[in-house]
Amino acid sequence: MGAIVVFTMLVAHWYGHVVVDRQEQGRQLRYSSNHDELTGIRSLHLFRKDYQTYQGMMRNDPTARLTLVMIDIDHFKQINDTYGHLTGNEVLISFARDIEAYLAAMPYFCGVYRTGGEEFSVFLYELTDEEAKVAVEAYVRRLRDLVVMRSHPERRITLSVGMARVPGMDEPLRQAIARTDAKLYEAKQGGRDRIVQ
Repeated sequence: MGAIVVFTMLVAHWYGHVVVDRQEQGRQLRYSSNHDELTGIRSLHLFRKDYQTYQGMMRNDPTARLTLVMIDIDHFKQINDTYGHLTGNEVLISFARDIEAYLAAMPYFCGVYRTGGEEFSVFLYELTDEEAKVAVEAYVRRLRDLVVMRSHPERRITLSVGMARVPGMDEPLRQAIARTDAKLYEAKQGGRDRIVQ
């Protein structure tokens, strides 16, 4: 009888560990699918999911505003070619963490996502066009002081930024991206280091 009790306790203990391990693996899988592996910020996968969430919020409040911001680090290929890919990764990580910290302090719904190599996207919710532009301009000014490379602390980065209002809850994401990307292209063609809305 004692052996059966001991055996049952061992099985229960083992099963408890299996359950905890599976829960942790599930948590890690969810985190890795929702976060960029290099920078740790939100991923392209979560960008798509969150767009649907914002559309739902706009459905509940037809007066709500959503702005999509697309950001490209200027001359990033030159950074990789000059200093190497590890330094390029350091730049991406420094920038991503800084803009995420900046947005986390804001009193409105927003989020930053890595949506390509040196490309990032931001959702700004409940801001007028002017307020959205002021928020991005304030970040661009802050960025001028950010050290992005330990080995070259004097080197700074600039951004090309395209911004567009999502006109309503039914606009497909690809359409919102296309309109915003056209503004980003305009910023790049205009000489970079600028915001086009």
